[in-house]
Amino acid sequence: MRFFSLEKNCFVTVPSVKNLIHTVEGFIYLKSILLSKFKLKFILTRFFNQDPLENFFSYIRSHNARNVSPGVSHFISSFKSLLITNFMAYHSRFSNCEKDESSQLLSFVAKKVDNILKKVQMQNFSDTDFIEAREYTRNLLKRPGGFVTFLVSEAVPRLYFLIPRLAHKRKISLILKQILFKIINFDPINCRNHNLKNTLCDFLIKCALHFWCEKVNKIARGQDSKFAKYYKNCVNKNNIDPVKVRALKKCENKRKLKNVYKNKPS
Repeated sequence: MRFFSLEKNCFVTVPSVKNLIHTVEGFIYLKSILLSKFKLKFILTRFFNQDPLENFFSYIRSHNARNVSPGVSHFISSFKSLLITNFMAYHSRFSNCEKDESSQLLSFVAKKVDNILKKVQMQNFSDTDFIEAREYTRNLLKRPGGFVTFLVSEAVPRLYFLIPRLAHKRKISLILKQILFKIINFDPINCRNHNLKNTLCDFLIKCALHFWCEKVNKIARGQDSKFAKYYKNCVNKNNIDPVKVRALKKCENKRKLKNVYKNKPS
């Protein structure tokens, strides 16, 4: 395992054999600890590779704020947080690392919590029970009336149907507001002093536009695997949001183009 180097004018030893011996010795030492101390039945050595480590340490360095040289306290706090939350995210997206879709830890935690919690049979559960349970000391949360809940349930589906079909229009908020006032009666909650009718309608439109744009951007960036799976399995694709479909196809074309350039011989 030696070769003659013209630059150094001597025989040079390849470090691969030495590193392999060092790696095997490390696995033997790690195996003795994991199998004896933690009572594990087997070890999947395939998961001990560089790609998951690169993914995880990149999350450590970018947690909360970018820190290329984290200290001990920052590393410990980030490690504790990412040990759980990092498994929720899709790893190695558009990168040259091997796909890392680890999710075992979350299932372990969920099973442990499920065993600890007492089983309570919920009957006649109301939407307002959650609001009441979230009330804090100052009790600033207010319980909406039944008619407000009805208006929201009627307006939101219509907004998500209209927004992709009117996204190219200028002053879309005003157009959506005029349409809602024609098909939904907001008059029972109208107040001359506070103009509650317009306030509620404007708030619903603002929230719907924000979440719709956020969803489209996530699909275009390839961060929404649920929509891609839903579109693939959906039988009647004509009823799906056309803008989201265009965003998904744009993401897929970008990914294919990147793979073509990646596999193209230099």
